[in-house]
Amino acid sequence: MKPKARSVGRQAFIKCVLDMLDEGASLDEINLRHIAKRLGCAHTNAYNWFASQQELYWWALGLAIERLLLETQAEDIPPLFAEDGLLVRYAAFARRHPAWFRLIWLERLTPPIPDEIVPLLARPSCLMGRSLKQSVPAQGSLQEKGDVLFSYLHGKLCLLVTHRMSSEQVETLEQDLLSFANSLFC
Repeated sequence: MKPKARSVGRQAFIKCVLDMLDEGASLDEINLRHIAKRLGCAHTNAYNWFASQQELYWWALGLAIERLLLETQAEDIPPLFAEDGLLVRYAAFARRHPAWFRLIWLERLTPPIPDEIVPLLARPSCLMGRSLKQSVPAQGSLQEKGDVLFSYLHGKLCLLVTHRMSSEQVETLEQDLLSFANSLFC
């Protein structure tokens, strides 16, 4: 007789997806059977927590955003352009977790988005906006400049996580981000 599979909680499934991404698996390679095998439970256990594999991916995206916010925020946020400010912290997150960055910004996930995840989707840009307001004196075109900076930051980080930067560009990434931001706002 086979031993009975153990019951595993919601967070274990979500964390397992992020762990597998960190280890180099792509979303296309991750499925409920692989996750369940790794967790030592039946793949049907996932359906206790998620309506579908796609819903699990949305929850993993939500946790990745929460971790991004945790690693980039501080009680007293340093100026955006500081060596330990938001731009550098954001880039450091993308370096440490390129697959999570891809999950947050580049992977195509199928709707519906779980209601609890929807508010998380706007939080990174809200953080950028708050940091801009604290770092830059009021200017007429602050919103537009913020959008340009947000786009530039994400464009560079997308190149990083998809391995489309030279090693020299990777080495100078944070400094290039700071230089661009300073040229835009100063």
